[in-house]
Amino acid sequence: MENPNSYKYWYEKAMKSIHPDCFFGSPSRDLERALELNPHHIESWIFLAGIASWSEANDDLIGLIERLIKYEPASDSNNLFQFASEKVLIEDYSMLNVKACGYNTDLSNLLKRLGELFIAGVFYIKKNPRKKGLEYLKMAFSKRSSEREAVIWYIYSLCCSSDENYDNAINYALEAIQMDYDFKSAIYLLGESYYLKGEYNKAMNIINTLIKKDSNFRKALNLRNKIKEVVQNGDIEQDSLYQGQNVSKDELDFLIELEKVFGVSIPVVKSVLTDRYGGVFGFVAKSGHIIELGLSGITEVSLRQIPEAIGLLRHLEILTIRDTYLMDFPESITYLKNLKHLVYSHHPLPYSKLNPNQLPECICSLTSLEILEFGVSSITTLPDCLAHFPKLKKIDISQCYKMGKLSSLFQKCFTEQKSERQRLRILIRRDYPTQKPQQD
Repeated sequence: MENPNSYKYWYEKAMKSIHPDCFFGSPSRDLERALELNPHHIESWIFLAGIASWSEANDDLIGLIERLIKYEPASDSNNLFQFASEKVLIEDYSMLNVKACGYNTDLSNLLKRLGELFIAGVFYIKKNPRKKGLEYLKMAFSKRSSEREAVIWYIYSLCCSSDENYDNAINYALEAIQMDYDFKSAIYLLGESYYLKGEYNKAMNIINTLIKKDSNFRKALNLRNKIKEVVQNGDIEQDSLYQGQNVSKDELDFLIELEKVFGVSIPVVKSVLTDRYGGVFGFVAKSGHIIELGLSGITEVSLRQIPEAIGLLRHLEILTIRDTYLMDFPESITYLKNLKHLVYSHHPLPYSKLNPNQLPECICSLTSLEILEFGVSSITTLPDCLAHFPKLKKIDISQCYKMGKLSSLFQKCFTEQKSERQRLRILIRRDYPTQKPQQD
């Protein structure tokens, strides 16, 4: 007779919902119920970890990792970690090869193998050697590798924090956030690392930002209280901080204005330059100023207008503008006298003020440019002013699919490198015009 007060009832219910190529219902919820009734049931842990590896969001995955790190087996004869560690040494994991996709194998068997790898990985992360733990976790995440890259960076950060290497913990947490802007566990770990390093202003700013995202994030609320206890009177000056980064007051105003445009906080990233399609959304600050800004990579919001306050970023060196449908281009960009690297996708909407086939005239004021790269753009010509830029060494027009023959000035001053196979079309500086451009 079925007994809902028995862990076996819930475990068997979960197993019945796992079919050869999919699962129905909520097997994770049923497995959780089984573990409430028997916290040391190995099979429930294995399948719960396998389903998490396969389908859960990054934050939910971290929640399970944290539970496993705290978990202590009941006895040597019923040792979850020993069971999983022994299994990964003797079982066949060829089904995890890229070609052997989960849908081409028995799903129950796949989830079991993923769970074993997951739990063995956490065990080695917990006890060392961590290198082996990371290897197993990467295998456990192999069916969702692109989505789990942020989790791997998080684990690197967690290990460094445990070793009191807070600088590396901060860097790895930033990598995780760059992969997943909504990764709350990584944002928390970033704030906690700053707190443990003694940089309480930055920690408080990051934690406050996280609490804005999730006002019920208990760990963040607790950490905020700890920071307030450490700092006398709980009075922390935050006027020059954004996401834990020191910036000028003008730059802070710009970020707040940009935040209103996108409806989300502007994340701190390691770099806004990437080979990844779509670019990076976020900023890099150094020595109290924003030096890189990426207005790219947000699929939910298509940027129509860049705030004119961008001209206040006087120390900006790298700017990427991709996946946007601009109505107009900010004239204040002419004040970015230190801009060295611009990545720009030019495909304005039909009813915008911009000419779809020409660059905005104000770009001719960016005379400090060294590299100009175009994302997908419909421009057909390059303005001759670019040939006169004294530091401009490279122009990448590979994605300018309507670009025709270059003017004689560009043919004289640049060598054109082409590769049909890689769809490259890059201009490399070889000479400078003998005559300066006429001034208006």
